[in-house]
Amino acid sequence: MKQLIFEEYLQPDMRYQEENDIIITSVIKQLSRCRFEVTGDLCKVEILLNNEKTTIIFSNKIDKKKMLGLAKSIFITEPSLDLFCNKISISNEPLFTFLKKYQQEYYKLGTEFENEYWYKFYSKTKIEDGMRRLYQAGWIDYENQLENESIIYDELGISGLWAMPYDSLLDHFDENHAKLFGDKLFVLKTVPDCRYLKDRMELIGDRFEVVQKYDLNDINDIGRLINHLIEVDKSKYETIIENKNITIENLNNKNMKLNDNLEYLKNAMTQSKLLFFLIGIMCAIIIRSILMN
Repeated sequence: MKQLIFEEYLQPDMRYQEENDIIITSVIKQLSRCRFEVTGDLCKVEILLNNEKTTIIFSNKIDKKKMLGLAKSIFITEPSLDLFCNKISISNEPLFTFLKKYQQEYYKLGTEFENEYWYKFYSKTKIEDGMRRLYQAGWIDYENQLENESIIYDELGISGLWAMPYDSLLDHFDENHAKLFGDKLFVLKTVPDCRYLKDRMELIGDRFEVVQKYDLNDINDIGRLINHLIEVDKSKYETIIENKNITIENLNNKNMKLNDNLEYLKNAMTQSKLLFFLIGIMCAIIIRSILMN
């Protein structure tokens, strides 16, 4: 695989500015998705350059402020890039220390998300659109992948696959979204041993398990999808109610314990008053006896 040194593309050069911009943008976005490897004093990132997988290497000599400036200069932003910029801007640590902690905090195994459904629009045919080219969104023949197993995956192993949570799904049922991403829908689950980045809008990972798929032009599939969404919504509120019931039960147990403690204190105070009363009488008798003698 071809290897390039990142620092060599940071100097302005009008002859190669377009390629420089692609390299810088691709590297920063890969960092934001936690798709990098830090070993000693070097960080390796894989990008797609001129339709070829390329390894970009940079050292820990790059200043963190320089990296933040490069990230903020990217014109086409993404939720993961917003997350990266926010976290690096408030970090007081060296760049490589920050990168390691960022990856540790946000690059999680699929088991972290195993109780959730994720959703992905797709198309059976290749979509040619300027916006997709701008975001370097390629087309994958998922139907071909599903002939052998129920797993869809990033064939290049570069940027990963994007999926959205249940809460975002209903905001994307429109004609423009269908033109950009397709009129088919996957219901997905994470793969336990695969790692994912979750930002404020999506989940990014190499592989997903397909639980169900729907053709949004088919009335029967739309009916099945509605039933699925109703079940997810129902399960969601059942979980909320169950958690509230557990909270109420815990509060009741605490109240019972508190009442028991109050009753104990009340009895102790009553016994204490009686003890003080008896001590007072005994003291009075002793004093009187001394005075009489």
